[in-house]
Amino acid sequence: MKLASFKIIAVIVIVLGLLGGAVWVSRVPYRGDEPIPAPVPSSAPISAAASTKPIFLVITSPTNGFVGAPVIQLKGYSVGDIVIISYDLVNSEGGRTNQRNYTLNRGGESEEVNTNHFECYNIPLAKGTNLINLHTIFYDGRILTNQVTYVLDLSKWTNPPEIKILWPSNETSIAGSMFTLQAQVADPTTTIHVSVSRQSTPPLEFDDAIVEHNGQVIVKDLPLEDGTNVISVVAKDAAGNSSTTNLNIYGSPVKITMRPISLEQLNQQFATVSGMINDASLTVWVNGQQAIVSTNGQWQADNVTFMQTRTMHSFKPGFHRPGYQPNITFYLTVSAFKEKAMIATQRFEASP
Repeated sequence: MKLASFKIIAVIVIVLGLLGGAVWVSRVPYRGDEPIPAPVPSSAPISAAASTKPIFLVITSPTNGFVGAPVIQLKGYSVGDIVIISYDLVNSEGGRTNQRNYTLNRGGESEEVNTNHFECYNIPLAKGTNLINLHTIFYDGRILTNQVTYVLDLSKWTNPPEIKILWPSNETSIAGSMFTLQAQVADPTTTIHVSVSRQSTPPLEFDDAIVEHNGQVIVKDLPLEDGTNVISVVAKDAAGNSSTTNLNIYGSPVKITMRPISLEQLNQQFATVSGMINDASLTVWVNGQQAIVSTNGQWQADNVTFMQTRTMHSFKPGFHRPGYQPNITFYLTVSAFKEKAMIATQRFEASP
């Protein structure tokens, strides 16, 4: 197939259809090259009222025909009652047809306008020209096709990837021997390398970071020893550009543990959590809620709310996990205070 145009072709076609008012979310897992039968359009007649309501679809992202990431998230919106979205992809590595890895959020803003937002996630691109034909089937059986071309050219991308450390912040004292680092990157194809330099041993290297679909970075079980630990976080993009962030993290002599949280508690708005601290003279706070500390170091906090993050479609460049389902992780930050000064903290996680 000869691809003569490198610019985005925005095709907006006005067709007819039915509008709905419900709000729903549909998630279809990535199926690789497995063929999926096309749906059968409805043969129901179109009412006169429906025929006066236009249907159209607009691709909003990526907006540039040249991209610097080997995986993109194709986003847009439409007016009309969508049943199924699929796409065909043609590039130098071959072709994929009838792909349905997408999310669709449909909501009726009024009786006259029903705006739907969609995202075809984790579309793998090859170097050079990539042609995408996006097919949208509406409730009345009408089919709308949008064609867009993206050129993967890594040579045009020279800026180092940006990474924001979410937890822990620099100079934090951790009340434990291990911790989980959380960060955020703009490009989910970014790879992360972490090294931990300690006083008594050579640096430890870690390449098992998880970079989520939404750019959230999670690096679990990083070891600490008492005193200063230098954490180096190196972010590298597909073009080979890299950036380094260094943190000084202190292993505190104060140690905090937390007991496991039951599934029943995770389904409640508030929970009672408990654990141990090795210095009973300190006050303990859990997600902003003060705990009661016994003389033996046992602490308990009631009416604790959870900080919630949702992770979706974990992958690294060129990697897709068939049938991956979103999960939820709840984070609880337990901190020890002496008078009004926080002297140590630890973050725990719980999942259903």
